[in-house]
Amino acid sequence: GDELALKAPLASPTFTGTTTVSGDLVPSTPLSNRNVIINGGFDIWQRGTSFSAISTLAFSADRWRYLDNSDAVHTISRDTDVPTQAQSGYKSNYSLKVLVTDDINSTGDLSSDHYSFITQKIEGYNIQPLQGNTVTLSFWVKTTQIGTYTICWRNSNLDMNMVKEYTINTTNTWEKKEITWTFDNSGGSWNYTNGIGGWLCWNFAHGSNFHTTKDAWQSTGEVMSTSAVANSGLGLNGDDSNTFFLSQVQLELGSNATPFEHRSFGDELARCQRYFIRAGAGAFDGATNGLTAITCQYYNSSHAYGGFRFPVYMRTTPTFGKSGTWTVYSAGTGRSAVVADNGMWHGGASLDFDTAVATTGDGANAYADGGSYLTYTAEL
Repeated sequence: GDELALKAPLASPTFTGTTTVSGDLVPSTPLSNRNVIINGGFDIWQRGTSFSAISTLAFSADRWRYLDNSDAVHTISRDTDVPTQAQSGYKSNYSLKVLVTDDINSTGDLSSDHYSFITQKIEGYNIQPLQGNTVTLSFWVKTTQIGTYTICWRNSNLDMNMVKEYTINTTNTWEKKEITWTFDNSGGSWNYTNGIGGWLCWNFAHGSNFHTTKDAWQSTGEVMSTSAVANSGLGLNGDDSNTFFLSQVQLELGSNATPFEHRSFGDELARCQRYFIRAGAGAFDGATNGLTAITCQYYNSSHAYGGFRFPVYMRTTPTFGKSGTWTVYSAGTGRSAVVADNGMWHGGASLDFDTAVATTGDGANAYADGGSYLTYTAEL
């Protein structure tokens, strides 16, 4: 075939027939692991799929957190309304939907200290390759309220911030947005290990205390938006039944958005489980979590002790939570048990089942009852 020696960059070359390319082909951006955002396709929902009157600081989809200090009330849920494959080139299952169930006009205007947004905090290890480089954020959005909206990047110490605007042109229509900026790490305090590297925020409405100039790095910690927000500054929160859908979120190196990166369900789940693990008898999102029984290595007349390894190493030693009840079986008899933490590290946990257990027989095993589950949280 024809041989082509690449001596200079080519703009969007097209090759036909049998072509041999010599020399080193080095892509300007990664071919895989491009997307810094975790669960940007909204496939993983370990905590549930609908959150009515969601509380500030609560999580909905894995890695996605809601913060609000306003008089508005929101419901966040998993939704099957997504960009079509013909539109986006990618087959999505779900989007994240925000519904305004009580707008701020019913209780008062937007006060200067009010804010309302969803965010993903990104670990320092994951923002390290972005620093000092040009990056592009791309996402699909659909909302009933047209006009100007903002996203904000905040660093770990809230002493370097960047606000960018984007425009919703048509009501209730999926639109793709691409936002490019260059990371400035010359000032401020940045975390490049397992702490908060930065926050990426989609803003619904912010009072004047949080307004700043767009497209410029700021050292003031609390600036997050501009005064040009839609609906006379009230944004999404100005009207009951306003909706906001988000899908296919990607943050990557480079000045252009590449197609949304597909990761396997197992890969995406493992990335989420670095920060949160739900384990028990229940299932989530069509995938069983595997922990329905725990073998107890030691037991006596009042306690059974067992443990398990986490499916991934968590970001740090997690905090423990639980819901429901457990039953411990020994010598063929089941006994109700109260489960408690008996020690954790970032790779696994030990559990104490407070129950009477036969000291002889066929061993002891603890089973989650019904939809009972344990949670381990190492969120940023």
